[in-house]
Amino acid sequence: MSYNIWTHNRDYGAIQHSIQQENPDILFLTEISEEAMDELKDRLDYPYRQYTTIGANAFFSRYPLLSVTPEYPKVSDHGKNYSLVAQIQTDQEVLTVIGIHPPIPLTPSSFAVRNQQFEFLAPFINQIQNRVVVLGDFNTSPWSPYFDQFLRESDLASATHGHWIWATWSFKMTWAHLLAKLPIDHIAIRGFDCVKAWTGSASGSDHRPIIAVLKRT
Repeated sequence: MSYNIWTHNRDYGAIQHSIQQENPDILFLTEISEEAMDELKDRLDYPYRQYTTIGANAFFSRYPLLSVTPEYPKVSDHGKNYSLVAQIQTDQEVLTVIGIHPPIPLTPSSFAVRNQQFEFLAPFINQIQNRVVVLGDFNTSPWSPYFDQFLRESDLASATHGHWIWATWSFKMTWAHLLAKLPIDHIAIRGFDCVKAWTGSASGSDHRPIIAVLKRT
């Protein structure tokens, strides 16, 4: 499950309910403040968790986290939109799970940096030998040529492909956002088939979480 809980969302009870309703084994949260982390680590029943202020990201896991490191090889900071790379010991193997949150492409500069992050992250992922899951707020739609290029160069497949297109943003309760509904949160995979995928409840965030059930190939 990947969930951008939104920086300004302090309805921790609602966030807790949204996560517990889906009950994922591996959870990636982005736009999570230190305050939110302090709240959620006590509210959620996960034995393994890791938070980084670099990028405001966190992993929660029912499997041991062998290592969790912020990473963006050769990419400029631009608001500290770093990925978070986790090595997770499942019952069968060590799995690489990468949570990402590139910048919102609202300006020519942020558009270029988002694409640059895809460009440099792709070979980093491609050289990983074990099974891989990449998930997060990609800030791009599945119709974007940059998204398609990233998947090809990373040797990944979209988990939600063939499972309907689930809008994940924007779910702010304002008139301006009523018609702005886009699928910009994704789960991409290598070495897995997706059994099913869906979105959860926003619970005070402007994003809905995306959830996938994966089966090893």
